Amino acid sequence: MKKLSTFILLITSVCGFGQNKTDSTIIKHYKTNKFDCAIFPENSFALLPGKTRFTPTRQEIDNAETALETQLKALNSKRPNQGSSPIIDENLQKYLRQYFGYIDENGNRILFINCLWRKENKVNDGWLRNRIIVLDGGSYYWNVKFNLNTKNLFELDVNGEAIYGTRPWKLFGEGPTESASGSFSDQKKPFTAQDIRFTTKGDLLYAIALGVPASTVSIKLLGTKAGNGAVASVELMGSNEKLSWAQNADALTIKPSKSYPSENAVVYKISLKQ
Repeated sequence: MKKLSTFILLITSVCGFGQNKTDSTIIKHYKTNKFDCAIFPENSFALLPGKTRFTPTRQEIDNAETALETQLKALNSKRPNQGSSPIIDENLQKYLRQYFGYIDENGNRILFINCLWRKENKVNDGWLRNRIIVLDGGSYYWNVKFNLNTKNLFELDVNGEAIYGTRPWKLFGEGPTESASGSFSDQKKPFTAQDIRFTTKGDLLYAIALGVPASTVSIKLLGTKAGNGAVASVELMGSNEKLSWAQNADALTIKPSKSYPSENAVVYKISLKQ
Protein backbone atom coordinates (compact mmCIF):
# COMPACT_ATOMS: atom_id res chain seq x y z
CA MET A 1 0.00 0.00 0.00
CA LYS A 2 1.60 3.18 -1.19
CA LYS A 3 0.90 6.19 1.00
CA LEU A 4 -2.70 5.20 1.55
CA SER A 5 -3.16 7.62 4.42
CA THR A 6 -2.10 10.46 2.11
CA PHE A 7 -4.70 9.39 -0.40
CA ILE A 8 -7.43 9.33 2.25
CA LEU A 9 -6.54 12.91 3.15
CA LEU A 10 -6.68 13.84 -0.52
CA ILE A 11 -10.14 12.37 -0.95
CA THR A 12 -11.59 14.00 2.16
CA SER A 13 -10.09 17.43 1.59
CA VAL A 14 -10.07 17.70 -2.20
CA CYS A 15 -13.28 15.81 -2.90
CA GLY A 16 -15.14 17.21 0.07
CA PHE A 17 -17.11 14.24 1.33
CA GLY A 18 -19.70 15.65 3.71
CA GLN A 19 -20.13 14.55 7.26
CA ASN A 20 -21.43 16.62 10.12
CA LYS A 21 -19.17 16.97 13.10
CA THR A 22 -19.96 14.25 15.59
CA ASP A 23 -19.46 14.65 19.31
CA SER A 24 -16.85 12.00 20.04
CA THR A 25 -18.33 11.46 23.51
CA ILE A 26 -21.42 9.80 22.02
CA ILE A 27 -19.47 7.33 19.90
CA LYS A 28 -19.14 4.06 21.78
CA HIS A 29 -15.81 2.27 21.49
CA TYR A 30 -16.39 -1.46 21.84
CA LYS A 31 -13.26 -3.59 21.98
CA THR A 32 -12.80 -7.28 22.77
CA ASN A 33 -9.94 -9.73 22.26
CA LYS A 34 -11.45 -10.57 18.85
CA PHE A 35 -12.51 -7.22 17.39
CA ASP A 36 -12.27 -3.46 17.80
CA CYS A 37 -15.17 -1.31 16.68
CA ALA A 38 -16.89 2.07 16.86
CA ILE A 39 -20.66 2.16 17.40
CA PHE A 40 -22.22 5.19 15.74
CA PRO A 41 -25.47 6.59 17.17
CA GLU A 42 -28.69 6.97 15.24
CA ASN A 43 -28.24 10.74 14.92
CA SER A 44 -24.79 10.55 13.33
CA PHE A 45 -24.59 11.77 9.75
CA ALA A 46 -23.56 9.06 7.29
CA LEU A 47 -24.31 8.21 3.70
CA LEU A 48 -26.52 5.18 4.28
CA PRO A 49 -29.69 3.69 2.79
CA GLY A 50 -32.98 3.96 4.64
CA LYS A 51 -34.62 6.94 6.29
CA THR A 52 -34.76 5.51 9.81
CA ARG A 53 -31.61 4.92 11.83
CA PHE A 54 -30.94 3.22 15.16
CA THR A 55 -27.99 2.83 17.49
CA PRO A 56 -26.66 -0.75 17.41
CA THR A 57 -26.38 -2.52 20.77
CA ARG A 58 -23.42 -4.58 21.87
CA GLN A 59 -25.51 -7.74 21.65
CA GLU A 60 -26.41 -6.92 18.05
CA ILE A 61 -22.75 -6.36 17.25
CA ASP A 62 -21.83 -9.66 18.90
CA ASN A 63 -24.35 -11.35 16.61
CA ALA A 64 -22.87 -9.62 13.58
CA GLU A 65 -19.33 -10.58 14.59
CA THR A 66 -20.41 -14.22 14.88
CA ALA A 67 -21.78 -13.98 11.35
CA LEU A 68 -18.52 -12.49 10.12
CA GLU A 69 -16.65 -15.47 11.53
CA THR A 70 -19.06 -18.08 10.15
CA GLN A 71 -20.48 -16.59 6.94
CA LEU A 72 -17.88 -14.23 5.47
CA LYS A 73 -15.73 -16.93 3.85
CA ALA A 74 -18.65 -18.19 1.76
CA LEU A 75 -19.80 -14.67 0.89
CA ASN A 76 -16.23 -13.86 -0.16
CA SER A 77 -15.74 -17.05 -2.20
CA LYS A 78 -14.97 -15.15 -5.43
CA ARG A 79 -12.46 -12.93 -3.57
CA PRO A 80 -13.18 -9.71 -5.49
CA ASN A 81 -10.29 -7.22 -5.67
CA GLN A 82 -8.06 -9.39 -3.46
CA GLY A 83 -5.38 -10.39 -5.95
CA SER A 84 -2.66 -8.14 -4.53
CA SER A 85 -4.22 -7.17 -1.19
CA PRO A 86 -5.37 -9.22 1.83
CA ILE A 87 -7.98 -11.95 1.64
CA ILE A 88 -10.46 -10.43 4.03
CA ASP A 89 -11.92 -13.55 5.65
CA GLU A 90 -8.40 -14.77 6.47
CA ASN A 91 -7.41 -11.48 8.13
CA LEU A 92 -10.57 -10.48 9.97
CA GLN A 93 -8.82 -9.49 13.21
CA LYS A 94 -6.62 -7.02 11.30
CA TYR A 95 -9.58 -4.78 10.48
CA LEU A 96 -11.21 -2.09 12.59
CA ARG A 97 -15.00 -1.88 12.31
CA GLN A 98 -17.48 0.98 12.22
CA TYR A 99 -21.09 0.00 12.94
CA PHE A 100 -24.18 1.90 11.78
CA GLY A 101 -27.83 0.81 12.08
CA TYR A 102 -30.74 1.53 9.77
CA ILE A 103 -34.19 0.19 8.86
CA ASP A 104 -34.61 -0.92 5.24
CA GLU A 105 -37.72 -0.53 3.08
CA ASN A 106 -39.04 -3.90 4.28
CA GLY A 107 -38.72 -3.01 7.97
CA ASN A 108 -35.61 -5.13 8.55
CA ARG A 109 -33.03 -3.93 11.05
CA ILE A 110 -29.74 -3.73 9.16
CA LEU A 111 -26.22 -3.24 10.46
CA PHE A 112 -23.87 -1.54 8.02
CA ILE A 113 -20.34 -2.71 8.88
CA ASN A 114 -17.53 -0.52 7.54
CA CYS A 115 -14.15 -2.28 7.78
CA LEU A 116 -10.74 -0.64 7.51
CA TRP A 117 -7.20 -1.96 7.76
CA ARG A 118 -6.00 -1.54 11.32
CA LYS A 119 -2.38 -0.61 10.50
CA GLU A 120 -3.40 2.37 8.37
CA ASN A 121 -6.04 3.79 10.72
CA LYS A 122 -4.78 3.12 14.25
CA VAL A 123 -2.43 6.11 14.12
CA ASN A 124 -5.21 8.47 15.18
CA ASP A 125 -8.75 8.30 16.51
CA GLY A 126 -10.44 9.72 13.42
CA TRP A 127 -12.13 6.37 12.78
CA LEU A 128 -13.84 6.73 16.17
CA ARG A 129 -15.36 10.06 15.19
CA ASN A 130 -16.30 9.92 11.50
CA ARG A 131 -17.12 7.27 8.96
CA ILE A 132 -14.05 6.56 6.85
CA ILE A 133 -14.83 6.62 3.12
CA VAL A 134 -12.13 5.60 0.66
CA LEU A 135 -12.75 5.19 -3.06
CA ASP A 136 -10.01 2.67 -3.70
CA GLY A 137 -7.52 0.69 -1.61
CA GLY A 138 -8.55 -2.81 -2.64
CA SER A 139 -9.45 -5.14 0.21
CA TYR A 140 -7.83 -2.88 2.80
CA TYR A 141 -11.24 -1.21 2.82
CA TRP A 142 -14.56 -3.05 2.50
CA ASN A 143 -18.05 -3.12 3.91
CA VAL A 144 -20.84 -5.60 4.37
CA LYS A 145 -24.38 -5.62 5.74
CA PHE A 146 -25.94 -7.84 8.39
CA ASN A 147 -29.68 -8.42 8.62
CA LEU A 148 -30.57 -8.68 12.29
CA ASN A 149 -33.95 -10.23 11.43
CA THR A 150 -32.61 -13.07 9.28
CA LYS A 151 -29.12 -13.26 10.87
CA ASN A 152 -27.50 -13.19 7.43
CA LEU A 153 -24.60 -11.25 5.97
CA PHE A 154 -25.19 -9.77 2.52
CA GLU A 155 -23.92 -7.23 -0.03
CA LEU A 156 -20.18 -7.52 0.47
CA ASP A 157 -18.52 -4.52 -1.19
CA VAL A 158 -14.73 -4.66 -1.52
CA ASN A 159 -12.97 -1.52 -2.73
CA GLY A 160 -11.55 -1.65 -6.21
CA GLU A 161 -8.58 -0.47 -8.23
CA ALA A 162 -6.18 1.76 -6.35
CA ILE A 163 -5.34 5.23 -7.64
CA TYR A 164 -2.51 6.01 -5.25
CA GLY A 165 -0.28 8.95 -6.01
CA THR A 166 -3.01 11.13 -7.50
CA ARG A 167 -2.92 14.88 -7.10
CA PRO A 168 -5.44 17.68 -7.61
CA TRP A 169 -6.15 18.54 -11.24
CA LYS A 170 -5.86 22.12 -12.53
CA LEU A 171 -9.59 22.49 -11.85
CA PHE A 172 -11.13 21.55 -8.49
CA GLY A 173 -14.51 20.38 -9.68
CA GLU A 174 -18.07 21.42 -10.49
CA GLY A 175 -21.62 20.81 -9.37
CA PRO A 176 -24.79 22.35 -7.94
CA THR A 177 -24.11 21.75 -4.25
CA GLU A 178 -22.28 24.48 -2.37
CA SER A 179 -19.35 23.18 -0.35
CA ALA A 180 -19.02 24.08 3.31
CA SER A 181 -16.59 26.91 3.94
CA GLY A 182 -14.82 24.98 6.69
CA SER A 183 -13.45 21.44 6.70
CA PHE A 184 -15.13 18.51 4.94
CA SER A 185 -16.83 17.53 8.19
CA ASP A 186 -18.78 20.82 8.19
CA GLN A 187 -20.77 19.82 5.09
CA LYS A 188 -24.49 19.73 5.95
CA LYS A 189 -26.21 19.56 2.56
CA PRO A 190 -25.37 16.21 0.94
CA PHE A 191 -23.57 16.11 -2.38
CA THR A 192 -25.13 14.55 -5.46
CA ALA A 193 -23.92 12.58 -8.49
CA GLN A 194 -23.73 15.87 -10.40
CA ASP A 195 -21.11 17.16 -7.93
CA ILE A 196 -17.78 16.24 -9.50
CA ARG A 197 -14.26 16.46 -8.10
CA PHE A 198 -11.10 15.87 -10.10
CA THR A 199 -7.74 14.29 -9.40
CA THR A 200 -5.05 13.27 -11.86
CA LYS A 201 -2.18 10.84 -12.21
CA GLY A 202 0.13 10.87 -15.20
CA ASP A 203 -2.01 11.07 -18.34
CA LEU A 204 -5.16 9.94 -16.53
CA LEU A 205 -7.91 12.11 -15.13
CA TYR A 206 -10.23 10.82 -12.38
CA ALA A 207 -13.69 12.37 -12.15
CA ILE A 208 -15.30 11.52 -8.81
CA ALA A 209 -19.07 11.80 -8.64
CA LEU A 210 -20.06 12.42 -5.01
CA GLY A 211 -23.20 10.35 -5.29
CA VAL A 212 -24.48 7.34 -7.24
CA PRO A 213 -25.95 8.43 -10.59
CA ALA A 214 -29.57 7.61 -11.35
CA SER A 215 -29.49 9.59 -14.60
CA THR A 216 -26.93 10.84 -17.10
CA VAL A 217 -23.89 12.54 -15.57
CA SER A 218 -22.89 15.73 -17.39
CA ILE A 219 -19.41 17.09 -16.77
CA LYS A 220 -19.35 20.61 -18.21
CA LEU A 221 -15.64 21.17 -17.64
CA LEU A 222 -14.95 18.35 -20.09
CA GLY A 223 -17.11 19.72 -22.91
CA THR A 224 -15.06 20.58 -25.98
CA LYS A 225 -15.71 24.32 -25.68
CA ALA A 226 -14.21 24.28 -22.16
CA GLY A 227 -10.85 23.58 -23.82
CA ASN A 228 -9.63 20.99 -21.34
CA GLY A 229 -8.86 18.25 -23.82
CA ALA A 230 -10.46 15.65 -26.07
CA VAL A 231 -11.65 12.53 -24.30
CA ALA A 232 -10.32 9.21 -25.62
CA SER A 233 -11.96 6.77 -23.21
CA VAL A 234 -14.08 6.62 -20.04
CA GLU A 235 -14.14 3.70 -17.58
CA LEU A 236 -16.04 3.11 -14.35
CA MET A 237 -13.54 2.08 -11.72
CA GLY A 238 -14.34 -1.20 -10.01
CA SER A 239 -16.54 -2.37 -12.91
CA ASN A 240 -16.03 -4.15 -16.23
CA GLU A 241 -19.20 -2.68 -17.72
CA LYS A 242 -18.71 -0.78 -20.96
CA LEU A 243 -19.95 2.77 -20.52
CA SER A 244 -22.03 4.76 -22.99
CA TRP A 245 -20.54 8.23 -23.17
CA ALA A 246 -20.16 11.17 -25.54
CA GLN A 247 -18.21 14.41 -25.57
CA ASN A 248 -19.96 17.37 -27.12
CA ALA A 249 -19.48 21.11 -26.99
CA ASP A 250 -21.26 21.58 -23.67
CA ALA A 251 -20.23 18.53 -21.63
CA LEU A 252 -18.93 15.02 -21.35
CA THR A 253 -22.08 12.96 -20.81
CA ILE A 254 -22.04 9.50 -19.25
CA LYS A 255 -25.19 7.39 -19.20
CA PRO A 256 -26.04 5.56 -15.97
CA SER A 257 -24.67 2.06 -15.45
CA LYS A 258 -26.70 -1.04 -14.71
CA SER A 259 -24.96 -1.30 -11.34
CA TYR A 260 -22.26 0.52 -9.40
CA PRO A 261 -19.40 -0.84 -7.28
CA SER A 262 -20.18 1.59 -4.46
CA GLU A 263 -23.34 3.01 -2.92
CA ASN A 264 -21.65 6.26 -1.88
CA ALA A 265 -19.74 7.67 -4.84
CA VAL A 266 -18.31 6.57 -8.17
CA VAL A 267 -15.04 7.21 -9.94
CA TYR A 268 -14.64 7.60 -13.69
CA LYS A 269 -11.17 7.01 -15.12
CA ILE A 270 -10.78 9.25 -18.16
CA SER A 271 -8.03 9.15 -20.78
CA LEU A 272 -7.44 12.31 -22.76
CA LYS A 273 -6.14 12.31 -26.32
CA GLN A 274 -2.54 13.40 -26.61
